[in-house]
Amino acid sequence: MACTDLCQQKTAERQREQEKWWSKWPEACPECRGAGGKSYSSSFDYKAGVGDPGGWEPCSCLAEGKCPRCGLSPAFPEFEDDEHTPCAGCGWSLGDNDQEPEPYECHCWYAEEMAAEDRLVVPPELDWQQHTFEPD
Repeated sequence: MACTDLCQQKTAERQREQEKWWSKWPEACPECRGAGGKSYSSSFDYKAGVGDPGGWEPCSCLAEGKCPRCGLSPAFPEFEDDEHTPCAGCGWSLGDNDQEPEPYECHCWYAEEMAAEDRLVVPPELDWQQHTFEPD
């Protein structure tokens, strides 16, 4: 399936943003991409009150004392998980949102799938192939 022009433009824009970010922070951790960790989704059953509610898991770079953004080591001489100690080299700290931009998520497949199943009603005046459908 071919993506729409708009989707291709947004994908190219995001790739340029990613390249710009990596040129600014070439020593960033490739595992967490400068975030310092990753969120994981929930498998929690709220009705039963059992399971894993999800959360955030620190990256190994933090355990090694390396800054996830600039790669400086030791970046946090007295790092503790519950503290927001800034990196001595670039100022990064937990909660900093300056990380590699996420790849653009194409939704062209969704519009095509819905149209194929006759579940997507597209007004004749709207050329749906020129639009991406992004969740709210």
